[in-house]
Amino acid sequence: MVFLAGVPEDEIRRMGRWNSDTMTNCYLDILPRQFIRVMAGFVNDSVYHLPRAVEVSCEALQQMVFPLVDYWLARLAEDTVDQSSGSAVQFLKLLKCFRITLLQDAAVMIELFPGHPIWKHEIFKSGLFVDFQRKVKAHVLANVEPESAVIAKFAPEVEHQLICIKRVIEDSMTTVAERQAAAENSIQELHSLAASVISGNQPLQLSVMLNNGADAMAVSINANLNASSSTSNIPASIPSSSSTNFFSSTSANHTSSTTIRSTDVNGIPIYKMSRNIKTVEQLYAEWTLGLDGDWPVQQLEKEWGTKWRQGDKKWINLRRHVVGAVNDLVTDLYLSVGEAIEKLQVVMTKRGLALDVLEERQEIDHQKN
Repeated sequence: MVFLAGVPEDEIRRMGRWNSDTMTNCYLDILPRQFIRVMAGFVNDSVYHLPRAVEVSCEALQQMVFPLVDYWLARLAEDTVDQSSGSAVQFLKLLKCFRITLLQDAAVMIELFPGHPIWKHEIFKSGLFVDFQRKVKAHVLANVEPESAVIAKFAPEVEHQLICIKRVIEDSMTTVAERQAAAENSIQELHSLAASVISGNQPLQLSVMLNNGADAMAVSINANLNASSSTSNIPASIPSSSSTNFFSSTSANHTSSTTIRSTDVNGIPIYKMSRNIKTVEQLYAEWTLGLDGDWPVQQLEKEWGTKWRQGDKKWINLRRHVVGAVNDLVTDLYLSVGEAIEKLQVVMTKRGLALDVLEERQEIDHQKN
C-alpha cells in the first residue's frame, strides 16, 4: 500500500527492519519520514496549510500546559541534575513544541467534540484560552492560504528555485565574511609594517618595473621620518618618470556601461550584467529584451554560451534562478508574465531574498575579488 503511495523502497525496508547494514543498525532510526506521512493519511511529498496553525498562543497560556517543563529545563541548563544521557533535554524541548500544537488543535476540536472530559480542565476555561480560541476560529473561517504556500503547493519548482537562491546568498555572505576577516588581518599587518618603516627599524624595499618592459630593479630605502636630516641612497640613474605608483586605482580595468552593442576581435559580444537592478521586473527585462538597446542575456546565452560571460558567472547563475522561477510560475499557475513577476517579487521580499539585498551582497563579493 505504501509503495503504491510513492514511498521509496529503502524506507519500507528500514521500517520493516529488512536491512542489516551498519548504517541501518547503528545510525538510522526505524521511523522513516515518508513512510510515517503516508501511514498517517497524508499524500507523499505534498504541502499542507493549516489555518489554525497561523495563530500562536501567548507564553502565559503555553506555560499552563506541562507547567514543569521550564523548571526542569532551567535545572538541566544549570547542570544541577544528575543524568546519564542527553535525551532529557530533547524530550523537554519536544514537550514545549507540543504545548503550541496542543492548544492550536484544542481550539478547533473543542467544538467538534464538546462532550469530551478533557475540556473540563481549567486551562480550557481560562480567559487566555477563550481569547486564543476566538483568534484561531477567525483564521479558520477566513482560510486565507499564504502566497508562499500556494507556490509550494502548485509550483514546487519555484519553491526549489527560491531555496537555491537562499542557499547561494548564505554561502556568499559566509565567503564575504571570511574575506573581510582576511582583509582586516592584512590591513593590520600593513599598519605594523608601515610603523616599522617609518620608525627606521626596517628598510623599505620597492620593486620597480620600467615602462619599456625591462627587468624589475630592487631599490632599498632606509627611511626615518623622525630624523632631522637624512640622505637618500636611490640611484640617480633611475628616472622618476619610469617609477610605478603602487597606490593608484585600477579604474582603467573597468569600462562604463554603454547602449552600443560591442564585440571583441573574435566577434564575441562584450557585455556585463547591470549591477543597478533592484527588482524582478528589471531583471526579467534585461534577460529577455535587453537594457536600453543592449544585448539581451537570453540571446547571449543561446548563441554564445559561456564565452561572453567571463568573470560574470556568479551573477548569471543567481539571476537564472530568478528568471526560471518566473517562467515556472507562468507555466504552472497559468499566470501572465507580469502577474508572475509581481507574485515572485512579493514572496522574495517576504523571505528576505529581494534583489536589492542580493545585489548588495554580490557587489561586496565582486569588490573583494
